[in-house]
Amino acid sequence: MATVVHHFGMTVADIQETQDFYEKHFGFVPSTESILLTEDWFGTGVAHEGAQAKIGWLRRDEAVIELHEYVQPPDSRRLAPDIADIAAPHIAFKVDDIDAIREQLLADGVKFYSAPVEVSGNGETAELAGIRWCYCEDPNGYIVEIFAEPR
Repeated sequence: MATVVHHFGMTVADIQETQDFYEKHFGFVPSTESILLTEDWFGTGVAHEGAQAKIGWLRRDEAVIELHEYVQPPDSRRLAPDIADIAAPHIAFKVDDIDAIREQLLADGVKFYSAPVEVSGNGETAELAGIRWCYCEDPNGYIVEIFAEPR
């Protein structure tokens, strides 16, 4: 049986703000319009009767990020995942110049966990030697990894 990853879904506070972030920094193309899901089947499917959400997308090459901005229930809580938490997601982007993109993100006020670190490649990590990476957060608090392979 063939299985293909279709999309990565994110619940966000503001679709437009999220689309702007991923378009500016990672080259994703946002959908021109969002749709509003209000039908009963949606609430049943997400296990929140009466749920309503605006849905938008971001696309780049074969990658699709699906964005959900909930209208109902209106009092959604914002999670603050820690990378060590079980089920804490992160999305990773391979970049050509990690220092340049980090500077651009910092200039826009993006929170970083650290400066880029380099994998030493000792022992079991030999195949990763020279990779530089770091984590930051998108406007919703999702953890975003940027990494660059050795040149």
